[in-house]
Amino acid sequence: MLLLQGSLAYSLNGTWELICDSYIARDDEELAALKAQRRPGRPSSNQEDQLRHRVDAEQKEFQSGFWVPDVRDNEGLKKLRAWNEDWSSLNTLKYVRIGKEGGIRASTFPPKGLS
Repeated sequence: MLLLQGSLAYSLNGTWELICDSYIARDDEELAALKAQRRPGRPSSNQEDQLRHRVDAEQKEFQSGFWVPDVRDNEGLKKLRAWNEDWSSLNTLKYVRIGKEGGIRASTFPPKGLS
């Protein structure tokens, strides 16, 4: 996992770029390949529709802000690295919402509305 490599915390721009480059665009190639395989005038496949719906939903969430662990300081990054992948231990991490324009605001666990 890219986030766990290195020893320094991410800046706001680094975190935002990580979301854009690694997460939002992860299905672009598959979606383009499915679209290229489809003959002209034919409806999209179920797989293409599902992928497009997921991408659309993620784009909408990105508008309001993705809920992510705060890795802007070394303490937050250290806690994320030490996380044992257990749902109940997520409350030990600090969270933020990062929006498309690069804005960042504090959040809570579990998220409540637009916290």
